[in-house]
Amino acid sequence: MEVRRVQRVGSSTLTISIPRDWAKEVGLKRGDIISIKREDDGTLRLIPGILKEPIKVVKCVVDADKCNRPGELTRILVGLYIIGYDTIQIVSKRDLSSEHLEEIRNVTQRLTGLSVVEQTLNQVLMQSFLDPTRFSVEGLLKRIYIITSSMQKAAIRAFKERKLELANEVIYMENEVDKIYWLVVRQLLLVAKNREIGKKIGVEGPLSILGNRVIAKVLEKIGDYSEDLAKNVLSVLRSPNIIDKDIVDMIYEFATYVQSVYDRAMNSLLVSDIKLANQVIDMVEEATIRERELVNRILVKYQIPKNKMPLVDEKILTDRVNATMDLRAIVWSLGQIARHCSTMAEIALDNALEKSMEPYKIEIQK
Repeated sequence: MEVRRVQRVGSSTLTISIPRDWAKEVGLKRGDIISIKREDDGTLRLIPGILKEPIKVVKCVVDADKCNRPGELTRILVGLYIIGYDTIQIVSKRDLSSEHLEEIRNVTQRLTGLSVVEQTLNQVLMQSFLDPTRFSVEGLLKRIYIITSSMQKAAIRAFKERKLELANEVIYMENEVDKIYWLVVRQLLLVAKNREIGKKIGVEGPLSILGNRVIAKVLEKIGDYSEDLAKNVLSVLRSPNIIDKDIVDMIYEFATYVQSVYDRAMNSLLVSDIKLANQVIDMVEEATIRERELVNRILVKYQIPKNKMPLVDEKILTDRVNATMDLRAIVWSLGQIARHCSTMAEIALDNALEKSMEPYKIEIQK
């Protein structure tokens, strides 16, 4: 380890000398070129001469014959898209099966910027025409939030007003959430490889990449729970109408509270508000208590006393059991959404503390 002092040359240029032994060892002399490479951890790497970057793979070839399980080809194509491949070729020694072709078509519909540019009986060439600097990560995360928030509102409104079409629409909206989520992850991985892209889309530094990656996953999971919420609402609406109005009102009130938690959690992220983030964490704890109380109310409401069990018609018993399960599932999905908001608030708190010196100060001990 050698220590060198930074010197100023002229009015603005900073210089540092290099060790003489190292220069002699690598054969450097006056006028020679040194390449300087900036590493991910902020350190600089000195390389004698002009650095030649390795040639990057521009096309990835997928052997469809080895993807013999349903959905396997889809997962591979999505993964390749996420890690940044722009050109993907799917090949087969025989004709591509109809199942594989269907998966390829579905993938192109679900991934932003990816299209089929060439196709024969035994191969398909896919190309991404996505401009990575076009989409800011914050903008994409906002879009996911807006969609998932609308999904929750539509699902619970469908429950209260008994509107099947609203609940069905939520399920279609979840596909758009996945589409944007995969784009966010692709963007973040590209930033990890190319810091210049990060500057253009508002993501600078490893901590920002990690934080946004977690937020993206949390929002995607909230989308999943919103879809589950809608599916359970559909199950309730398609079954005999034995749900009491007071239970509907209590679940609707709980859903409104969870929606408020979600709105505040996202706002705490956008404005980096310490007090708001702490408020969200407290509200999540309250949501957990309300969830438990609501589940107990549902169980008591639809429980049949043991002494009356033999007298109850089997169909009525089945309907009550199904109603109890569906209602518990609805409340559980809402509770999961609230719990994920706690993660959002924790990241918002970390971001706020990093940007602000309130309510703490740093003292350096000498």
